[in-house]
Amino acid sequence: MTVQKTNPLEALLSANPDVRENVFIKRLSADFVIKALDQDELTAAQEEASYGGEMKETELNNIIIAKSCVEPDFSNSDLIQHYGALDAGDCVKKALKVGEIAVLSQKILEVSGFDTTLDSAKK
Repeated sequence: MTVQKTNPLEALLSANPDVRENVFIKRLSADFVIKALDQDELTAAQEEASYGGEMKETELNNIIIAKSCVEPDFSNSDLIQHYGALDAGDCVKKALKVGEIAVLSQKILEVSGFDTTLDSAKK
């Protein structure tokens, strides 16, 4: 089976930059809507998760989810108040289980382009 390759310029010109995906959270029986992060959003998240020159990975995951989640909006004041959170990232930590955070973080990175593999053999 031969794979038809697309012209890279045409692919970029026709690509939709607003990539979204639903992620089902079993415990809550609800779909969370996540969006792809761009470079500026990822850089901002990395800076927010850095303390004294060291980046805290768990904090980074919480911030990435807070920035990427369209539904629910973790910056919603009612949600923050309900969980007694300080901000959206803290709300993620308090509202979700560790496994849910891991699944959402992985999916966010995938829709943000980190699922791309380099395979020079496929030409």
